Amino acid sequence: MLGFAGLAAFAVGLFVWIIRTGNVRAENPKPPEPKGPLSIKPQFGFGAPPAAPVQTPTKITGPQVPRVTFELARRPSEPRQLQWEDRIAVELGAKVYYCRVAGISYPNDDRTSRQAELKRCCERDPVKLFRQPHNRFGATAIAVLAPSGRQLGFIPKETSAWLSESLDRGDEWRAFIVSIAEAGWSDTGRRLYGAQLALLKCGVVPPDPES
Repeated sequence: MLGFAGLAAFAVGLFVWIIRTGNVRAENPKPPEPKGPLSIKPQFGFGAPPAAPVQTPTKITGPQVPRVTFELARRPSEPRQLQWEDRIAVELGAKVYYCRVAGISYPNDDRTSRQAELKRCCERDPVKLFRQPHNRFGATAIAVLAPSGRQLGFIPKETSAWLSESLDRGDEWRAFIVSIAEAGWSDTGRRLYGAQLALLKCGVVPPDPES
């Protein structure tokens, strides 16, 4: 009887101990492992390597590059300095006007290239003004002929409107190429060139006695 009573008492005590131990664990649960960089487990006993700082890329800005365009330089918009055509004008007693050559990107009636002819010309080359009163595009048309005699184009309409009347009256005019420059691009991607002329009306300025 004593042996059975002692075994029963031992079983009851063990049962009470197990219940108390479970209650303690329930009251003090194991804290969860933190998330994020601290949850990285040490490797080889040295700890996790520090995370590299995140750098925000810097946008590099600078001056805007202007778009390249080609335009003919016009002498009247430049500061007035004594140019070579001014010296010729003094010798001839002439007044100087300026204009561009129109229609220089088109071919001639005989299919020759005005652009190719312009490439054979140079600054200061004299050109001839040839009246075409029966031109189908207008009675005031004035053709511009290169030193070779081939046509380069026409005097613009705004200039030929009054220049044709002067030529028809018999006034003496001289014309020279003052500049050749890139003027743009054709529809086929071919580079085009243009020319600027100096028009000298002779005999309208009395000669300078000191020249």
